[in-house]
Amino acid sequence: MFSEKEHLSKRKKVNPVEESKTQTNVQKDVPKKPDVAAAQNAAKKKKEKEKEKAKAKKEEEMDDDAFLDSLIEGNKHCHYTLQSGAYCTNNITTLGVVCKFCGYKFCTKHSLAENHGCGDAASIQAKAQFKDQFYRSIGRDIPKPLKKDEEDYLKKKLHERIQGQTQDRGVKSTKDKDKKTGKK
Repeated sequence: MFSEKEHLSKRKKVNPVEESKTQTNVQKDVPKKPDVAAAQNAAKKKKEKEKEKAKAKKEEEMDDDAFLDSLIEGNKHCHYTLQSGAYCTNNITTLGVVCKFCGYKFCTKHSLAENHGCGDAASIQAKAQFKDQFYRSIGRDIPKPLKKDEEDYLKKKLHERIQGQTQDRGVKSTKDKDKKTGKK
């Protein structure tokens, strides 16, 4: 048959690196047997996660509904708090007044700003409104506040004017005083 030399010459020389590559390619081409149990477990886990997400979403919606219900229930009564810490129990669903200073809704008894604690804000607004109305009635614009340096300058000028007038008056002599009182 073939001699050993011929056999070696006919055999292709293969690089060991190339040989390992061809072996891995062959291994890749071989289809792996699917692990049925692992696929079923993965599908179960996926369904469980979806159920948990749906359950959490339902709970969140329920929490939102409960929160909104509590807000609606809280807005049925006057927002006024007594000194003892108790709330006014008057129902304001049909007739209630919203305060323009704090934004809360009160019954007619506590609707005035002074009655429920917004008296300071109401007085400031009333003063500003009166001032605005006064200046409009005399036909002038509302004066703007002075800057610090302008205010200091005007104070200095007023002080100088007052001192000048006191010096002009002078000190009266005792003779003038005696004439007025009728003494000799």
